[in-house]
Amino acid sequence: MKDWTKWSGKPFLVTEWYTKGEDFGLPNRTGAQWNVPTQLDRGYFYKNFTIKLLKSKVFVGWHWVTCQDNDPNKLKNDSSYK
Repeated sequence: MKDWTKWSGKPFLVTEWYTKGEDFGLPNRTGAQWNVPTQLDRGYFYKNFTIKLLKSKVFVGWHWVTCQDNDPNKLKNDSSYK
């Protein structure tokens, strides 16, 4: 967050962020966000990340993206991905 502030010099909004738990039974290999070992770790990640945002002097909001786990038969590089 320090770098974001330094680079922009302006307030920022964090959009479309999420974490995926490795213990759900699907590979969760597509997407640009973070993977964590367990669903409990997802909760800790969310809590810690948002607390840091709230403590920031330049943060103005966030969007939490709820996504379904990846269908292992439809990967992003597959033309049938929807």
